[in-house]
Amino acid sequence: MGELRELNQQNKLAVWGERVAECRASGQSVLSWCKEHGICSQTYYKS
Repeated sequence: MGELRELNQQNKLAVWGERVAECRASGQSVLSWCKEHGICSQTYYKS
């Protein structure tokens, strides 16, 4: 079960890495980008 949990965590990190890169590349503020994509800004900073 630990292996599955580790893979899930790695997947989450990869997804959030892509989101952060997309946000930075957009030129928008984090708050604007999150609002546009339906993501809570607290989640963005916490992830």
